[in-house]
Amino acid sequence: MKKMVMLILLSVLVINAWSQEQKPIIVVMNFYYKDISGGDMSSFTDVVSEALRRTGLYNVMSIEDRDTILTERGYDIESCVHASCQARASKALNVDLYLTGDIGRLGNKYILHGAIIDSKTGEVFQNLQYDAIYDDFLKMRDDMTTFTYRVCHLEEEQITQLVDEYTRTKTVVVEGKASPGEIIGIAMTIAGIGGGVVGGLMYFDYQGFWDKDVKESYALYMSAESGEEDYFTELYGSYIADVETSKSKFYTSIITGGAGLLVAAIGGIVWGASANMASSGSVDAVNTNPAPLFFGAAYDGQLSLSMKLAY
Repeated sequence: MKKMVMLILLSVLVINAWSQEQKPIIVVMNFYYKDISGGDMSSFTDVVSEALRRTGLYNVMSIEDRDTILTERGYDIESCVHASCQARASKALNVDLYLTGDIGRLGNKYILHGAIIDSKTGEVFQNLQYDAIYDDFLKMRDDMTTFTYRVCHLEEEQITQLVDEYTRTKTVVVEGKASPGEIIGIAMTIAGIGGGVVGGLMYFDYQGFWDKDVKESYALYMSAESGEEDYFTELYGSYIADVETSKSKFYTSIITGGAGLLVAAIGGIVWGASANMASSGSVDAVNTNPAPLFFGAAYDGQLSLSMKLAY
């Protein structure tokens, strides 16, 4: 009986290893693009590579391994976006297939084309390609996972299931258009810190004034104590005026600096509370513990910030 169980387990392992080997090896190559930063393109390839892996159809070479091998063989990865270069690179990587594409613009719209290429023939593999048009850059960026599934010609029901599983169990993305509370909090923090700095500078000005003008005025007043009464009175009045000016500088510095720090503290609380409310709303229905946050930014006519919580 034990021999039978061991034989069954061994058979399962062999079948799994065989099925794994039968999957074609694929890698994601950089898309051809214009007017888009290299950082954005790098994030695209990471998303597409992860989406390919989740289909279960391929053995996906990691972007890190791709970059290491191509760098060692003298390829400029960022500029290798043309068909001839990618064909040579795919052979250097010893992969069966590679997914690539291009991003174009027509007026205010973005046109995205993707295809899976056979490394041996240089032709589109089994007609696996797809084109999509987007109204703006952010929509295109956010749709890269679904776009990849469509390049693979998955059924819409399967795409919906994969996207739903991914968004509920893997990541939550909070788009970076700050809420009004965050904007107010940030503004208060910056203004408050500015007030604190101004108050500090005013305090140093008070210190210098006291050490120089007030002490010198007092010394003159004391040395003239036995002199003429009018001269003595004039010096005493000058000394009193300097003392009052010094007091004014001191109190102004304390009020300005203290108020600035108070405003900065309140602004930080408002900022943090607003950001926490935004992130809490975005992770609704997610019951796993988050890993560290990842932040990204893109600029294409408008600033876009994103925050990803990986689970």
